[in-house]
Amino acid sequence: LSTLLSTLTHFTLPCPSHIVQFVMTPRFLEGAANYDARVTPGDDGCLEVIVSEEYRNVFTSLLIARVQAVEETVVTQDIPCSQDVNWDGLSKQFDAHVTIKENSISVTASPDKVKEVGFFLKQREKHIRLL
Repeated sequence: LSTLLSTLTHFTLPCPSHIVQFVMTPRFLEGAANYDARVTPGDDGCLEVIVSEEYRNVFTSLLIARVQAVEETVVTQDIPCSQDVNWDGLSKQFDAHVTIKENSISVTASPDKVKEVGFFLKQREKHIRLL
């Protein structure tokens, strides 16, 4: 066990917290396993990585490229809405990162998902006004 542990290295890599769920998809985690790597969300906008020293450079390059690709393909938009929405359910329903603000929410997802959330909330607000 000590031999195995001596071949592993642990480090953190910056990753904005609002995109972590888009970086760490099941498919990505399966690919990480091919490099004997484990990646978990860390504190303060980073990813915690454990990988063998043998694959550190290659895996680090892949992970940096993954974070950059996700940053380029997701958008964040503020959407005005009432505060009585099930935010956890909304986040899971649309596979989006939702941050609650005073009179709106901030949604991070693919551009199409952000549009879907906006449409859903507008329809919901119309329905509430009709009641």
